[in-house]
Amino acid sequence: MQFAMLLLALGILFISDTNGFAHSATVSFKGPISLNKKGSFPFFLASSSKNEDDTYDNLAITINEEQEEDYSLSNRELEVSASIVLPFEADTAFSAFTDLQRQPTWSTWLHSVTYIEDGLNQKTECGIPLKETKWTMQWKKAFRFSWKSKMTQLQRPSLIKWESTSGLKNYGQIEFNSLSEQDTEMKLTMKFIAPRIVASMMRRSDKIKHFMEENMLNPTLVNFRRIVLEQDLGIQNADEILKDFDSVDK
Repeated sequence: MQFAMLLLALGILFISDTNGFAHSATVSFKGPISLNKKGSFPFFLASSSKNEDDTYDNLAITINEEQEEDYSLSNRELEVSASIVLPFEADTAFSAFTDLQRQPTWSTWLHSVTYIEDGLNQKTECGIPLKETKWTMQWKKAFRFSWKSKMTQLQRPSLIKWESTSGLKNYGQIEFNSLSEQDTEMKLTMKFIAPRIVASMMRRSDKIKHFMEENMLNPTLVNFRRIVLEQDLGIQNADEILKDFDSVDK
């Protein structure tokens, strides 16, 4: 698990230039961190404090990419997705999810989301401006990273799209598909343009993709469903209702 976290962090925390290509980055962790000795990766330990049990405190890893091969964007894409059935209408889900400052309440890996007031916000047909936002990610106090993003398309109540405007290049969308008058399928899809070294790892293994879907996306959807029931619809026994709902849905 620690090794999977290391690879995930290396991918997410890579700094991209204006063309979306990453060249080098330093990722800092607060120990103890255990490295897989069997792996062979071009890591350069900028600074570390090694313990007797082969873990590192305050480990700083610098990665440099040699520009020997020209990897196309399609070869460097990582797409992850997850879906869930909601026991409420799509419009309710749409309203909750587009309130971006609430995102950290259901995405535990997010520390904060704040709006950037630049006066250049484009209006949409549903009345929600396409504001730029600053997202800050934090994972178990080990590291923190921020990037900027902006919604690119809003279609109430069925579609939300966004893309990053700084940092690691990424795109995402939420789809709400009505299954009945009360039930809605919610699908979250995210796509990242990974650094070359991380993309090479991903082509050899699905562990990063699986880790992100099972430990980041799925919990986000499960938390979103419960929180909307409790906070937006005023359901007190949400957990019991969802347990019954899931057993019927299966």
